[in-house]
Amino acid sequence: MGASGVDFSLSNITKNFSNLEYLDLRMAFGTWTCTLNNSLGSQTEETFISDWCGDAIPSIIRNCAGIGQFIPAGGVYLLDLKSTVPVRAGCDVCLPSGSSLALTLTCPTNIERFPEDTLTGYRWTDGAGNLLSEASFLTVTKTGTYTCTAMFGDTGSDSATSSVNFAPDVDIKAVRSRDSIPFDTLGCERLRYMDAEVESGDVCAFFDTQSGINEGEDVTITCEAGQENVTAVPSIIGFPIFDGTIRASRVVDGTRVACGVTNAPDGIDQDCAAAVGLTVHTYEPARIVRGMADICDGRSAGFSQTAYFLPNPTIVSVCCEVLGYPDPEVEWYRLRTGPGGITFEDPIGNGTTDYNVDTATYTLTIPNYDAARDDGTYVCRAQNIAGIDVATAALTTTETTYRWGVGEWCECEPLCSNGTRSRKVWCETFPERIVVGETFCDCVQKPDESESCLNVPGLYSCSNLIPLWKTGNFSKCSKGCAGGVRYRQVYCAIPLNGTRVHDYRCVENIWAATNTTFLRHLL
Repeated sequence: MGASGVDFSLSNITKNFSNLEYLDLRMAFGTWTCTLNNSLGSQTEETFISDWCGDAIPSIIRNCAGIGQFIPAGGVYLLDLKSTVPVRAGCDVCLPSGSSLALTLTCPTNIERFPEDTLTGYRWTDGAGNLLSEASFLTVTKTGTYTCTAMFGDTGSDSATSSVNFAPDVDIKAVRSRDSIPFDTLGCERLRYMDAEVESGDVCAFFDTQSGINEGEDVTITCEAGQENVTAVPSIIGFPIFDGTIRASRVVDGTRVACGVTNAPDGIDQDCAAAVGLTVHTYEPARIVRGMADICDGRSAGFSQTAYFLPNPTIVSVCCEVLGYPDPEVEWYRLRTGPGGITFEDPIGNGTTDYNVDTATYTLTIPNYDAARDDGTYVCRAQNIAGIDVATAALTTTETTYRWGVGEWCECEPLCSNGTRSRKVWCETFPERIVVGETFCDCVQKPDESESCLNVPGLYSCSNLIPLWKTGNFSKCSKGCAGGVRYRQVYCAIPLNGTRVHDYRCVENIWAATNTTFLRHLL
């Protein structure tokens, strides 16, 4: 016994819309009656439709999206003169200084949602109330205030006003610095990939909350007016006192800094002054916090103790606390060895039976620790648009032995027996050779990190390598009586082997005594 028909009827329209299962409510507004008929009878329900899209009365459409760059500081839109998008009534706009003014204002309405004869006309007036046009658009050739009034017969009217002005001729400059040392770039080139919010001329400043609230870059803003008798000063909306310097760690990301004009000439609106500015974007590179031995049972990725002995493990957790802005993405990996001894990172999936990563704290938990399966090195990687940081934690159920590891000796400085040489010394596990903090090794037995080159084979005393002046025997006199001249050779040579070298080396032998590059050349 299905329905034999569905009838829709509107209270002020005599025609019925029968045998429809739905109705396009854009056809009319009012009280609608829906009647369901079948072999057993009928049922009627009523509903009142006041407006298709929520507009109770005809009105001007106020929508400024897409006409230019919105400048929140002044509540205005800075126009791109290459754009062909007309400006809608109700939008306040600024034109670049020095541009020619030829602008079209439009007055769109929602009249298509109402009967055709609802809209009866338009009136465009200037700030003094003078009638300029009765069309739906207005061509503007000078700055000022323009109002569109759309008339809707008995329903009434709606008005929207736009201000059109020039932005001041002001040059804004920004200089990044840290610890009073200036940088020669605006910083955005440091980003790992493009930020959609960053526009040409914007500044990207960086900070580090782990080092303290005051640790960060400064951005100094200066303004220079291009017109006589005009004063331009940097300003931030919401900061009544601004000395022109921004500290990255204290300012909200996306802060708009403008060059405010304190004595704007005719045709320059104070709100348009905010259009001459730039945006300061702030970032904190992703960073993993080191030194967290007080949580996670003392196990933390990147802590100075990166190898952890687990005598009787059941549930094991390893922390990875991160800092950064925007919030870093954090992933855990397991280091594994593949064919040919190549080490690779195996991503650890969240929510598996073997591992779990807390999405809020990024703590890695191994709920049922199995030595054969889980002993190994785990990597926590944090990354955001500003940087990447990586830390590791090695877990083992085997008692760990620690010993000192040493690297190869570096070349002597300077390159002779009077010099010294150095090498790297570290504490490591044995036999895994995982580097750990030096506190795990016996400091008394720590090998020397530097030594004299006096007993290094193959090196000579520095004094034997420094070139000196040498002289030969005098020749016979040119005359057998007074007034004759005799000659001898004077040359620069290395005392060790008598090799002659250029004279300038003897002139500069004081410098050569400490110059390793020079001594290496001699050998």
